[in-house]
Amino acid sequence: MQINIKLKNKHYFIINFKENFVFRAICFLLLIFCYLILFFSFSYIELEYETPENLPLLYNHNRFFFAFCIFSIINFFILLPYRSLVLYSIEIIVILISLLPNLVLFSFTQSSPKIVITIVFLILFLRILGYLNLFWEYKINLNYDVKPYFIIGLILFIPFFHHFITRIDFDFDIVNGNANAKLAARDNNSNYINYSLYFLTTFFFPLLLLNSLKNKKYIYGIVSVFFFFFLFSGFGARYIIWVLPFILWFYFFNDLRRKVLLLLISYFAFLVIFLLTKNDILLTITQRSIFIPALMNQLYFDFFENNSIYYADSIFKQLINYPYDFPPGEQIREHFYGHGTLNASNGFPSDGFMHIGNYSIIFYPLLLAIFFKYIENLIQQNPYIFGIVLLVYFNIISASFHTCILTFGFWILLVLPLIYQIKKVINGKNRV
Repeated sequence: MQINIKLKNKHYFIINFKENFVFRAICFLLLIFCYLILFFSFSYIELEYETPENLPLLYNHNRFFFAFCIFSIINFFILLPYRSLVLYSIEIIVILISLLPNLVLFSFTQSSPKIVITIVFLILFLRILGYLNLFWEYKINLNYDVKPYFIIGLILFIPFFHHFITRIDFDFDIVNGNANAKLAARDNNSNYINYSLYFLTTFFFPLLLLNSLKNKKYIYGIVSVFFFFFLFSGFGARYIIWVLPFILWFYFFNDLRRKVLLLLISYFAFLVIFLLTKNDILLTITQRSIFIPALMNQLYFDFFENNSIYYADSIFKQLINYPYDFPPGEQIREHFYGHGTLNASNGFPSDGFMHIGNYSIIFYPLLLAIFFKYIENLIQQNPYIFGIVLLVYFNIISASFHTCILTFGFWILLVLPLIYQIKKVINGKNRV
């Protein structure tokens, strides 16, 4: 069975229900398994020391039924045909990383359903935009000569070498990072160093490493790995050391469908191993990467209900009065915990709700969906950067979207298609 769709007599495409049905059915089943095992995993995870006293964890049948109905409806969309494999893949990423943990935690707390609804809107917008042609089609091959890119990275790296060489410390554990280096970085790093560090470790050096492998210029890849370890030893953040295996894990398959299946199978296998072994390292990873971001969403939605700050902590802070004594992350800590060193920073969907309240339930999902639609061709033509796309979404759920654009290097993803379009226009004029 197939449906022919014509839009304004210009855009014409076919929805074939049989095409890729096996792939869609496998994704559908794996998401069910992931949801169930994630629910059972939560019963083995103690969040008491992370959960404030005024947000008790108590299972509720009615809330679980609501969460299960939402999951069933969304998962049904996974069975439906798609037009854009890229946006379909991002749908699965959103479901796996954002929707499932928040649905599970929703079943155990009195959190607002607005969190789940906001994430659902993002999934729906991704599916709708996947059927539409909103932007020009462009061809950007990131598989370019590595040497100039490497020289740029070396130049950007020089300030860090001078800044970190006096406090190199490799005494760390793989879960918590390097506590001594993090403490020194907190006291001594300038804004330039912090901004450049995020850009280099979350975008620039990962892309350099993948391009080195793609072009078989392995010496550049080895040096980029050295850059990672040097920056980790001086900054101490654990995410730096996890970037390497993460992006490499999703590099070795050219087919985007295989990468999606690898993501789902890896997620499911990780939780199975955790349940079977009860390993402390796996426990900490599960807490911090899956459930703590969902918990932070609930704290933000509870605190900023009817108390939106309207970007008073952003670049507009000179124009808008900020009503609290501490930055949002520290304010959440002071309000719910009253002590400790927790910096409750968070991104989608709580960041939007903090700024513009209920308007964010539709506006922020639409903004993110348009962003992914905009870079759709870039991902489709360079599927080996799928691991970087995952990092992009991990950053979006852990930091504000404008911070990701300005600090984490996402502006490059916005500029590349524009450069292509300008070049295309110039070349077109030259031919005339």
